[in-house]
Amino acid sequence: MKIFKLIVAGTIVLGVLIELVIRLFFPVPMEPGATLLLTNEIPGLKPSVRFEFDGDQLRKKLWSKGRRSEDLRVLCFGGNATTSIIQGNEDTWWGVLSSELARQTGKKVEVAALAHSKGGQIISALSKAELILDKYEVDLIICSFGFGDAMGFYGDYAYDPGKLSKMRDSRPKGFKYSLAKASHVLRMVRNGRTKKFLRSTHERFNEHNYLQDQLEMRRQYASSLPIREGIIRTMRQGDDPLREYIDGINGFISLAAKHKAKLIVVEEPTVYTAQPSGSAKSLMRPIFFASKPGPGEGNQVSPLAAEQELQRFFDAGRNKCESAGIQWLSLEKVQFPESGNFVSETYMSDNGSRALALGILPVVIQTLKTKD
Repeated sequence: MKIFKLIVAGTIVLGVLIELVIRLFFPVPMEPGATLLLTNEIPGLKPSVRFEFDGDQLRKKLWSKGRRSEDLRVLCFGGNATTSIIQGNEDTWWGVLSSELARQTGKKVEVAALAHSKGGQIISALSKAELILDKYEVDLIICSFGFGDAMGFYGDYAYDPGKLSKMRDSRPKGFKYSLAKASHVLRMVRNGRTKKFLRSTHERFNEHNYLQDQLEMRRQYASSLPIREGIIRTMRQGDDPLREYIDGINGFISLAAKHKAKLIVVEEPTVYTAQPSGSAKSLMRPIFFASKPGPGEGNQVSPLAAEQELQRFFDAGRNKCESAGIQWLSLEKVQFPESGNFVSETYMSDNGSRALALGILPVVIQTLKTKD
């Protein structure tokens, strides 16, 4: 019996020692990130891009574990133009913005952007932002949504006021998750499995010209579809996602106030808000469906119809921000977009990202001054 007690006690002591060693010398994040090395021969972009995100699904530039009070910290949330899988951190609009902001203020600027939000939609990003902002103290939040919210839903859409609550309920939890939070050993095992899954999931992205081929396939598919001239949605029938878009803006306004951060909401840049042209048509994809998408079920949307729908969302968003005293930034004010700024309907070229960053820079500087 004494030997049994010694074995049990020794096992416990050994487990504690292993935990301490790993905790001290091999810190393990709660959620593993991922790194992709992408190669795409897309005009206007670098041919080789390192795309990486951490366990919070954040892409970071000059981000430190702890921040000094004199440094500036900016968090960006948005759709494809912000997550931008086709660009390295330094070439995205938020990467350029951080460099220019540091140059003009003389301060260290830490910036991060959400690496993925479902459909590029605001409620999905808001759900993640709630968790992220509980971990980090930030000075400024920049949101840039609209295209995914206006064009990313299908004809069978039904407004759900409890959508955000359902996303909160779906977050990882339970006994196994609690054990993993407490134990570095279990976390290492769990993270190893997750990393293996991420590698298999993202393997296709590492194929040469994968994203370029995907963009071209979408363009060819769109050109084969009939054009839908208008988009009709009604609040009364509950098929209008505008209400969800406004819920998201309200959520970010409340979140910024809770964390004492400034908030700027920027219209999401897209080729559909540019002047319609022959080149613009080549960048279109099918963005409206009578039902769930499938072969032959899509419709092209005319540039005018898309522009009108986006403007309806942006007008509503601007009114909501102005009534709440939040800075809304129209792309017309920053003289964007311009020809050559896009490589697809929502992905910007490096020149486009720089144009956007320089356009919003004065507003960012002025907004941060009001925080001091």
